[in-house]
Amino acid sequence: MVKYIFSINTGRSGSTYVASLLKGFAGVEAFHENKPECYGVDMSNYINNKTNNIKNCADEKLEIINKTIENSNKIYAETNHYFIKGFGWELMKKLDQKEVGIILINRSQEKIAKSWILKGTSILGRGGKNFLLLPVKNSEIDINNYIKGFSWKFFIMKLYYRVLNLPYLLSLVNKRRVTKLIHDFEYNYNLYYVDEVKRLEKKFFEKYSEVAICKLDLENTTQNEKIETLKSCFDLGEFDVNLTTIKMNSSR
Repeated sequence: MVKYIFSINTGRSGSTYVASLLKGFAGVEAFHENKPECYGVDMSNYINNKTNNIKNCADEKLEIINKTIENSNKIYAETNHYFIKGFGWELMKKLDQKEVGIILINRSQEKIAKSWILKGTSILGRGGKNFLLLPVKNSEIDINNYIKGFSWKFFIMKLYYRVLNLPYLLSLVNKRRVTKLIHDFEYNYNLYYVDEVKRLEKKFFEKYSEVAICKLDLENTTQNEKIETLKSCFDLGEFDVNLTTIKMNSSR
């Protein structure tokens, strides 16, 4: 029986919405990126095997999870794209994988890549270090297949990115050219990032083959179909619209 539900996703993929759906089940305590969120440089360092500072955050999160559902028969559910990029690996060391359910939130790679740019989160800025992933060393996915000469271009683009905050140094024409260069760099990096998360997802299921998996298509199903999918995946019982804040409809 599933006692814990987490999501594997890239961010900008609909996880807030999924958490709202989960709130509609009376037997579920659902959250989106519940504190501690366990993101930042420690997350990228963890995936790159540099430090294990994320372990302390995972321990604190597990304590909060257990307090949330103690003395109840409720399921703890959290949608959080940091799960697969850090704290989830540490949590799984202390959980019975047969009691864990994973929601795979699917959205097109191109839409995710564009959405991060529209949000203003760039690998060239502070947000990228906190919320995305720095290039993963010893990965079979080569960043240079997405951005040729990544290392030196990354250095140059970071300088460009900072200069854009000083528009008086650039003519309007040059600023437009630089902006296009940065946009293309960010977009191609985000495509790499999505594939890297998919690699981590595959690695996760190879290691934890007994978790319950629920594939949730947010783009090609109605809201009612999504609810039914979640319900059947984890035996969640009946859905009560009064328990959630989302606007219910059956349109796609």
